[in-house]
Amino acid sequence: IYYLQNLLSQGFDIIFVSTAEQLSEHEISKIKIYCRDVLVKENIGYDFGAWQTGIMYLEEEIDAYDSLLLCNDSVYAPIFPLNEMFDRMQGKYDFWGITDSYEVYYHIQSYFMVFNQKIVSSEVFKKIWKTYRVYKIKRNIILQYEIGLSRKLLKKGYIMGAYCPYNELKTTQVCNASHYYWKDLIGELRCPVLKVELLRDNPQNIDISTWKYVLEKDTPYKIDLIVNHLNRVNKKA
Repeated sequence: IYYLQNLLSQGFDIIFVSTAEQLSEHEISKIKIYCRDVLVKENIGYDFGAWQTGIMYLEEEIDAYDSLLLCNDSVYAPIFPLNEMFDRMQGKYDFWGITDSYEVYYHIQSYFMVFNQKIVSSEVFKKIWKTYRVYKIKRNIILQYEIGLSRKLLKKGYIMGAYCPYNELKTTQVCNASHYYWKDLIGELRCPVLKVELLRDNPQNIDISTWKYVLEKDTPYKIDLIVNHLNRVNKKA
């Protein structure tokens, strides 16, 4: 809810797509006032399947928008004011994300991607969504869509960028910076998000012991939002 409130404050019309097929009207009512539309779909296709549903729902109306943001609920956000990021990134790139990655091929990480009107109305972009294919294996989705989307647009000559570029981190290691360098992203680059998976699952067993201290010291974010969420998913915060 906090994330939606802040996205709305940046002037977005929000189409909220959920794969919780039994989502109750009571739960929908908590977010409806922040959203243009709330769509509930079958739980297939991961994030890109949900985004495809929203894009196809808009049809040609999507061409009227100045830009399109695709984002998911895999982050605690915003831990810094979003206007800092949008003010800096406005007009600089044809498409951009918060973090980029050199894993496999150079691309922007798909939890947050912004595309300008030129791309949204282009044939290459429309074709990607009209021909969207559901993959059961998540790795195939990453290769074909998270990485593949950046590669296709770059090959067409569109300019890509990241708000927190990997090459500004003090490392030559090729890895998922949103996990391995979470502290540097926040403390040095004022990254406005923190990955849920990092705190909930910590799959790479990274030192996250100071996350509360870092957020309280460096950001205005209310850590109770994270603590309450972790407690709800049975992870002691």
